[in-house]
Amino acid sequence: MTKMMMIKTLLLTTILQPPHHHTTHSLSTTPPTQSHNTIRGSNKYGTLNNSTILTPSDAALKVGVLPTKEATKEEWQRAWKLHRGLMKPLHLGDGCRPKDSKLALACLWWKAIAGNDNSSPVHDYSLSYDLLPPVTRWIVSKRVCRFYPRLHHANVEIRTAYLDKALTNVINAIMNDHNNATI
Repeated sequence: MTKMMMIKTLLLTTILQPPHHHTTHSLSTTPPTQSHNTIRGSNKYGTLNNSTILTPSDAALKVGVLPTKEATKEEWQRAWKLHRGLMKPLHLGDGCRPKDSKLALACLWWKAIAGNDNSSPVHDYSLSYDLLPPVTRWIVSKRVCRFYPRLHHANVEIRTAYLDKALTNVINAIMNDHNNATI
């Protein structure tokens, strides 16, 4: 097996690992109640809801980042719509503007917000920021990004921290295997 195949195999087994505990399924037939101010995902995720999917705050804690804001569905949707509406104006005159695959540009902006936070484990020394249009990227600069509510960019930060941790574990496993190999 080549080193590249070993890396791919270890990476896939790390990311696609099944949960280490079994879940019990509720036999209740009554649907969860929804109010207008329900916190997004509060009735779906976490051990209290018999789910193996972590709540956003538990996932953030597990990877060492601040949790997302406790926001209503309406707040999340308003932030999403505002951000989507700003994509074209933010990239006016951008000769390097990539074709947007619906989320690609939004994720790049969210990653720049998370990457500009010096206290974040996903701080990227302005790499994501430098990929944004020079004329408009100031709105996610280090001085400004701290004022954004922890919504979509916090989700990107949690996922980035998770992937960074998974990759680090795979690389360390490969290095340990390599160092412990006998000839």
